[in-house]
This record gives sequence, structure tokens and C-alpha cells, in this order.
Amino acid sequence: MAQPASRPRSSTSVDPKPVEPLHGSFDISEKNVVKVRGRAVTNAEQKRAKYSKPGRLPGPLSWLTKDMDDIPIQDMKAWVNRSLEERLQEATKGQPQNRFPVAFILYRSAYAKRIRNRYKVNDPQIISSLASESWEMELPNIREQYAEWAMLERQNQEKAVQKTT
Repeated sequence: MAQPASRPRSSTSVDPKPVEPLHGSFDISEKNVVKVRGRAVTNAEQKRAKYSKPGRLPGPLSWLTKDMDDIPIQDMKAWVNRSLEERLQEATKGQPQNRFPVAFILYRSAYAKRIRNRYKVNDPQIISSLASESWEMELPNIREQYAEWAMLERQNQEKAVQKTT
């Protein structure tokens, strides 16, 4: 049986090389880099990988941090019920709020300091990841309370926007 003639390879064709993804502006000095499978991995990536695995929390943060009296949970009820004057001052300091926080964002804000202290992390991605995992395990009555606060915040912010326009 005759074999088909293979096409000669063009001298201009180039084998594509895999492109490494950009990782932002990490400090890639010798002390912050480790080789993993032939690729440089920074300490920041190692920390993210350590906390990116599901199942790292044995329970919700409301239960895990109940004994952390020295670090208060942010009072979201007071924040949601802040006065119109405070809201207008916030709007003059920066851009007015055009997105309203959902229940999870209020929960994350409330527990951020406790997450930082308990897990010794400062990376917002890791904090959000841990808060998200805890949110999924949280009791229904706590989730409902944050949902009510989110709805109240939306109503109060809409009233403030109506007063300014």
C-alpha cells in the first residue's frame, strides 16, 4: 500500500509557545518566589492556594468567632440606619453610591475584621472566599436578618438619592 506523501512543512510556520498568564505586579525577588513544576510561584499565590480549597471552615463565622469579644462584629444595623446627613456627607466625600449592597456583602463587611484576626490574612480575595464559605453554612435566621438589612439599606439609599435630586 502506498503511503500518502506528507506535505512539506513551510519554513515560515512557527510552533506556538504556551503563554504564561500575567500575575499583576508581584514582588518577584528571590525570597518571594518558589519553583513549582518549573514555574515561579509567589508567596501571594501560595497563600491564595492555601485558602482556595473548599471545606476549610468547620462551621459558620457566627459560631466560630463567638468568643472573640475583643474584636467586635461591625454593627450593620446602625450602619443601615444611618441618618440622611451622614449619607449626604459620604456622597460629598467620594462618588455617590450607585449600587446597593446585597445581604452577603453586609455579612462580609460585618465579619471582615474577625476573619483577618482569626486567619491572619489581609488579602481581600481570601477574606471574601472565607466569608462566602461561612455564608453558605450560616443559619437561616441570620441570613434573613442580613437580607432585611440589605433591603432597608436600599430603601434608605433611594430616599437619600431622591432628596439630592
